[in-house]
Amino acid sequence: MTVSVLLAGLLIGSYTDLKDRIVPNWLTFGLIFLGVVINTLAGPGLLFSLAGIAAGFILSYPVYLFCGVGAGDAKLMIAVGAFLGFQSVIIIAILSALINGICSMIVLAKQGKLKDLMAFTVSHGAYLYAKTSIQDFSKEEIPMYGKGQPFAVYIALSTIGFLLWR
Repeated sequence: MTVSVLLAGLLIGSYTDLKDRIVPNWLTFGLIFLGVVINTLAGPGLLFSLAGIAAGFILSYPVYLFCGVGAGDAKLMIAVGAFLGFQSVIIIAILSALINGICSMIVLAKQGKLKDLMAFTVSHGAYLYAKTSIQDFSKEEIPMYGKGQPFAVYIALSTIGFLLWR
């Protein structure tokens, strides 16, 4: 039951991210709540979910802060942690980032913009280094090429792949 609830939520989140470029709060907070309740009542326990939530937050919030993902995507990763625990969410976060990176490079290569991406990556990396070295962790909008990728889809694909693999 735990996995089916999570997968249903991930599919809904992927659909809304593809369609409207948003992962709604009712979905993310609902999944976080259900993950805690299900694991507390019929799973590994409350601490398992709380550790997963903490890991999901630690992994996704800095990426959100520096405009790598949207807030809904970050909360969706936290929901995955609530259901699957801290060890699983670490692997899923890494897989999601890898799949996103590969897909983004393929899309940009097809558009002939891969060179632009490399230049942007270097300049943005230097910017983030300077920003963190002066301890400025404020959120700000960074200009991007197009709309970016629907990261909820990559979270869903990574979670499904992880669950099939383990």
